[in-house]
Amino acid sequence: MNKYLIYFLLLSSSLIGQSTNKEVPFKAGEWLKFRLHYGMVTAGYATLEVNEDISKNQFIVNGDGWTVGMFKWFFKVEDHYESRMDKTSILPTHFIRDVYEGGYTINRKVYFNRQNNSIKVEDEKEDDREDSLFTVPPMTGDMLSSYYFARLVDADTLKINDKLYFDVFIDYDIYKFSLKFLGRETIDTEFGRVKCLKFSPLVQSGRVFKEDEGVVLWISDDDNKILVRMESELRVGSIYVSLVGFKGLKHSFSVVHQ
Repeated sequence: MNKYLIYFLLLSSSLIGQSTNKEVPFKAGEWLKFRLHYGMVTAGYATLEVNEDISKNQFIVNGDGWTVGMFKWFFKVEDHYESRMDKTSILPTHFIRDVYEGGYTINRKVYFNRQNNSIKVEDEKEDDREDSLFTVPPMTGDMLSSYYFARLVDADTLKINDKLYFDVFIDYDIYKFSLKFLGRETIDTEFGRVKCLKFSPLVQSGRVFKEDEGVVLWISDDDNKILVRMESELRVGSIYVSLVGFKGLKHSFSVVHQ
């Protein structure tokens, strides 16, 4: 189930196409925790944590997800992702995907060469693949770095129904995601009422979601630009992602006091 959170984060990172050279809105020490649930039933949790390698001028982002309760017994998930990003460009240099999902495993390393816009893939299960080298569009991200790059967006320039685009490398393919801006909305959370930017990711029907606009997500409308909530109608039912914990934010988390 937690693989859907990572997928949702990718969808939210479609803002990448409109990113600017603004100040990076996060810092080492930032930690976010999300709850995945079907209504009141918790399926699992996921965390995102930012560290740094000062000697290499890099941020190191770790993403972990796991199922709990009955979901752990029926479909055990233990996912780990790591992305190393240049601190200036917020583009990845190295990506690790080490996951266990219901008996299916992936142990994959991806290396980005920004000089010639290429990617090299090392996969423990598929060492004999001939297509381990890829030419990719400039600014291509991975499953984690794209979310952080996206947070550079200048939301003040967005207009309702604007569509934003970006490229991400996933499982030997380049995926083109787009995101439609729906406007601003203040929503209730366990932290209080939070002003948010509201988006609908545009995805291919018949693959994961029921329809092209089956997902709605809310990003904090402050200087942090963090995922606050997501709702999606899947073929197996509706699933929700909610922010339940945070620390180490670079900016104050804005809550509306009534």
